Amino acid sequence: MSRSIVIDDDGAPTIQNPSIGGVTTDNQSVFTVDVSDNDGINAGGFSVDIGDDTGLTTSADGVSYSSSAGELTIDPSGADVSDYPEGSVTATVTAEDTNGLTDTQSFSFTVDSEPPTLTFTQPTDGGSLNSASDITVDIADATTGPDTTTIDATLNGQTLSELSNTEVDDDDASDGIEYASGTLTISPGEANIPSLQQGSNTISVTAADSQGTSATEEISFEFDDVSPTVENIDVSEAPINNSDATEDQLITVTFNEDMDTSVTPEINIDTDGDGQASDESTSDQDIATLKEGIDNNGFGKDNGFNSEARTYNAVISSADFPADSNQTLNFVVTNANDVSGNALDTSADTGSIYVDTNSPTATADADTAIPDNIRGTIDVTEYFTVDSNGEGADEQLDVVYTYDEENDGDAGVYDDVIQNPETFDTTVLNETAVDFKVQVTDDVGNTQTANTEGVAGINVDNADPSVSASVSDGHVFAGDLTVSDIFNVQKGTYESITFEADVDGDSTLEEAGTDNTFTETQISVSDGTEFTATATVTGDASVTQDPSASVDVVVDDADDLGVATTEQDNGDVKITLTPEPGATLQSTTVTATQNDGSAEITLDESDFTEKQDRFGDYYYEATISNAPDGSYDVDVDSFTDNADRTQENIDVTDPAVIDNTQPGIENAYVTDADGDSMQITVVFNESVTGAAAADFAVDGTAADGIGGETDGDDTLTLTINRNIQTGDAPPVTVTGTVSEEYDGANEAASDDVADDDNTGLHSLQATLDEGLNSFSVPAASGGFSATELEDADGFQSVWYYDATSGEWVNWVPADGSDAAPFIEGGEGYLVEMSQQSTVDINVNTQPGLDDPFPTAQTLDEGWNLVGHYQEGAQEATTGTNDAFDSIAGNYETDSIYAQNGANPVAYEILPGDGDRDIKPGEAYWVRITADDVSYTEEPMTSAPGPIAQIA
Repeated sequence: MSRSIVIDDDGAPTIQNPSIGGVTTDNQSVFTVDVSDNDGINAGGFSVDIGDDTGLTTSADGVSYSSSAGELTIDPSGADVSDYPEGSVTATVTAEDTNGLTDTQSFSFTVDSEPPTLTFTQPTDGGSLNSASDITVDIADATTGPDTTTIDATLNGQTLSELSNTEVDDDDASDGIEYASGTLTISPGEANIPSLQQGSNTISVTAADSQGTSATEEISFEFDDVSPTVENIDVSEAPINNSDATEDQLITVTFNEDMDTSVTPEINIDTDGDGQASDESTSDQDIATLKEGIDNNGFGKDNGFNSEARTYNAVISSADFPADSNQTLNFVVTNANDVSGNALDTSADTGSIYVDTNSPTATADADTAIPDNIRGTIDVTEYFTVDSNGEGADEQLDVVYTYDEENDGDAGVYDDVIQNPETFDTTVLNETAVDFKVQVTDDVGNTQTANTEGVAGINVDNADPSVSASVSDGHVFAGDLTVSDIFNVQKGTYESITFEADVDGDSTLEEAGTDNTFTETQISVSDGTEFTATATVTGDASVTQDPSASVDVVVDDADDLGVATTEQDNGDVKITLTPEPGATLQSTTVTATQNDGSAEITLDESDFTEKQDRFGDYYYEATISNAPDGSYDVDVDSFTDNADRTQENIDVTDPAVIDNTQPGIENAYVTDADGDSMQITVVFNESVTGAAAADFAVDGTAADGIGGETDGDDTLTLTINRNIQTGDAPPVTVTGTVSEEYDGANEAASDDVADDDNTGLHSLQATLDEGLNSFSVPAASGGFSATELEDADGFQSVWYYDATSGEWVNWVPADGSDAAPFIEGGEGYLVEMSQQSTVDINVNTQPGLDDPFPTAQTLDEGWNLVGHYQEGAQEATTGTNDAFDSIAGNYETDSIYAQNGANPVAYEILPGDGDRDIKPGEAYWVRITADDVSYTEEPMTSAPGPIAQIA
């Protein structure tokens, strides 16, 4: 065996010739270096640190080695190689040959890819200058430094380097621009540098570093060296009157430009006219004390400057206004700067405020100067004294006179203005007491008032009194006589009226009473008394003789009214009213009421015909025709004759009987049922009597019981001891003798119901009230179309629950769009009516072999509308055989709502004690407390069945 050893006498790899040296402006330049070894280079043995990256190998994206070219490449565009940082960068390369020998070399270069930074220090962008101050800009480049030869500036469009004798890098500040120690200084207005313009200015500066990378920075700023002024001063209430001076006032100062809000202005008033703000040597007072932390006493504005910094708000305290003053006060505003720092120009006039706290005077003259009674035209101004309170002849006063009448319903309210007080026409006033008032207002709104109330009593007396009789001699009165009613009296409120009467016929007038306020004075006299009444008005100073009038009258208290009623041959009722001889009918009200209250007929005087007997006396007849058969009680509610004599509540002893038609059966419907029997209400066209159960057949079989046959109305109740199907309206037939209860003596028609007279039996007679009725039908199977409900007067629509969509649907026949729903037994519906009406319904009340009872349904949590499919009433509670037994524990017992029978529709809570049954034709709102509750109505028969609909 032989062995060999390879010795690398060529040494480690050679690393040389970097591609970047010195300065580069590209921070993504490709960096290459030559790497060679006679024995070959291990391409996977490189390690490179460059910039911010360390330990890069040729497996990194951006690092590669070409063995043919002997060149290592580092490319910052690769994903694993970072851009070179600004400034000095070191690249350290370690290479390995195929024998494992390594060498490391480091190379340095500078990256200058960023331009210089330019920072304006005076002014800043958006800032301001208030004098020709220098503009300063810091220029810096941390890598290679700025190239001063490249620095230039443009001020308001003029490039400074283009101006003669203007050089930045000559270290000569006299030309107005200089760069030294990293700061560029520009002096506007010096040498050839243009001056700043008032208002907005723009300056831009450009500079490059030694590599030629440049930057430009531009700012805008305001130049303002003009002092601000006050444009206006407002006070919330100006001028200030006596009322205003009792309250704090908002003062608003408006400047001509935006102000420095960090400086609080001082607002003073110059009271001595020296044009200066207050100080210790003057009598001026500082009145505008800024009240911090308040909303200016409700002025709705914040204290201090507003958002635009041009308006300043403060408050003048009420304590600072001089009392009993009449003067102009001048404002002086100081201590205010604009946003550029310019102080306020205080030489300009800043405004003034007029203060007048002297009120005018007004007084009512003494009682002796004001008359007690007024009439015709008067001068109201003579009742008062008004004065401007020493404010001078130029003071403008507004004087308003008003009045208040004692009986106008608003005492003390002077709301009637006198337009011409010097010539006021008092005839516009009522005859009553009156007070006058004056209100005096000066030209700044100071007001003073005075009135005559409590000073003088003034009465209006424009009417001349008069008296006349309102009736002729011999006039007849009935009852107690009110003497004042006999006369027409015109007098003033403060005049008196005296009524007298000669009651005993001795020609002596007995005083009946003095009536100053027109309270009725009555004289009680016996029937047939003749006497003389007199009325006299006294107390009016304007007449020379008191007016008086007399009249002879008769009191005849009662009229003997005779009343008779007779039945004519045709069954109508004739009513005769007969007053006493000589009297005539003036008015009357007569009422005829059927014995069971089902009919009432009212007559008045227009229904009666006036007739005369052979003696010439009057009587009056009226006839009641075409009224329903029955017995009628006739009452004369009132009767008044031509002498105003009245009788009331006269009862006619004998009732009147109307009998024009033969009795007959009109309707029949089921009113109750249980598992063994049914109750049927039979309706006739009039009251009947003498009926027995054997006189009736239901569906061909005799009735088993009867009730109500003797209670004097047009209905009776049959009982059958079985349940029958009523869907086909089986007949209810009279098979025996059933007679009318009220038989007229001269009736032409028969007194008995005709043999075999019959009517179809209805399953239900439903009364539907105005509004939204909860409704169901007692259908043990099947149902009927909702179109049958259109027979009810006032029917509008039906709401029904669509279980498929889970929504309530409204069927309105007038729309003609949707098909009518099928009304099923046990389901709950809502029937909308515009008026109360009844409707007869026929449904299958017994299930067939192929048509069983309704099946159980599922109720959900919340409100469910529950119907009733059986013909009988049933307790609503959860006991055995009670309606809601199947859902015991799953509904709120105090949350069952039933219609209460009111019209329009109203609802009531069904009591939980079972005192209120559920009934055929009704539906009930039940609040279920859980989902998926199976509900089956407990039947009154052996067959099961539900009644429910989810709401």
